[in-house]
Amino acid sequence: MSGRDIAERMLRDNGIYDVMVECVQGELSDHYNPDKKTINSVRKVYNSRSIAAAAVAAHETGMLFSTPLPMPGLVSGQTCASCKLCIQMGFSGSFLPGV
Repeated sequence: MSGRDIAERMLRDNGIYDVMVECVQGELSDHYNPDKKTINSVRKVYNSRSIAAAAVAAHETGMLFSTPLPMPGLVSGQTCASCKLCIQMGFSGSFLPGV
């Protein structure tokens, strides 16, 4: 799975369809933008299938869950299924609430 695939899967697994995953230019420019509802990943993360890219994509997507925006289906402190998947795959979940 590419970084884009990881982010999209985490969103869809949690019923979030109004946040877009976009490829942006730059280095170390990956971020979640709550105002535009976008997860922005640099090309090296967006297209890569490396463990590092997956971790960055999961981290930036996880930032969505730490914003004060209402998330349908999630209760504060609840661990999402995708977060559990990332942990099972060996990614650190320390950046995600409830993990």
